[in-house]
Amino acid sequence: QFAPKSAATVRYCRPAGSSESDGDESRTADFLLDVVIQRLHQPMAGTDMTVDMKVAWTLTNLATGNEVWDEVIRSSHTATVGDEFVGICRLQLANEGAARENIRRGLKAIPRVGGSSRFRR
Repeated sequence: QFAPKSAATVRYCRPAGSSESDGDESRTADFLLDVVIQRLHQPMAGTDMTVDMKVAWTLTNLATGNEVWDEVIRSSHTATVGDEFVGICRLQLANEGAARENIRRGLKAIPRVGGSSRFRR
């Protein structure tokens, strides 16, 4: 079992209505998305390797400093010998699959700004 010594954190800000390629760095973002891996359970060995991940997602309104949405999202993925014969590579596939599923669920769960009852102002 692997337990990170400190939580992995991803912070992302982008101005509303901008694209990554618009090149305007002078504008500030409206919201901050924090994504923190709280728990990562990995098997030591096995033919089927399942990785379980627990991630905290938080959306903060930068104008007010208020957290407008937060949710803990759990995901898992199993990689089999049929996916990859070499154990460490199989573990990597399981990690990537659990992360991919967590991102999918997280992005689906983020409320539309102002358009959801789960969104706090």
